[in-house]
Amino acid sequence: MRRSRRTALLSGAVCGLLLASGLVASGGAASAATPPAPAAHYPLSTDLVDTAGDYDGRAVGAVTWADGLTLPGGSGTGPHASLPATVVTDQGEDLTVSTWVKREVPNGNYSALFFGTAANPDVPTNYWL
Repeated sequence: MRRSRRTALLSGAVCGLLLASGLVASGGAASAATPPAPAAHYPLSTDLVDTAGDYDGRAVGAVTWADGLTLPGGSGTGPHASLPATVVTDQGEDLTVSTWVKREVPNGNYSALFFGTAANPDVPTNYWL
């Protein structure tokens, strides 16, 4: 998969990854229970500190912080945000990921966000456009 240079801007107070387990209600009726608190929350204002738990991430490479985390795009080894694997593995079977992404490139097949572990470096297991 060929990936062009792109800029992805992740921002906002609600922006980031909200990971929570147990969000699927069993049975046919909707649950009136309060949803669980996020397992992790990354406001992405100036760092990758998890404000909800103990899953601090780290910036890899030349990332910038202007209206949120700004990444220049490029190859799979380019600047990126790295989160600990346990932020996913500690959550059990059910997982919800929420993020705001702003692409700053023209329309086309450009991947804006990757989440997961690639089995092959050229073909990611999970990604969003």
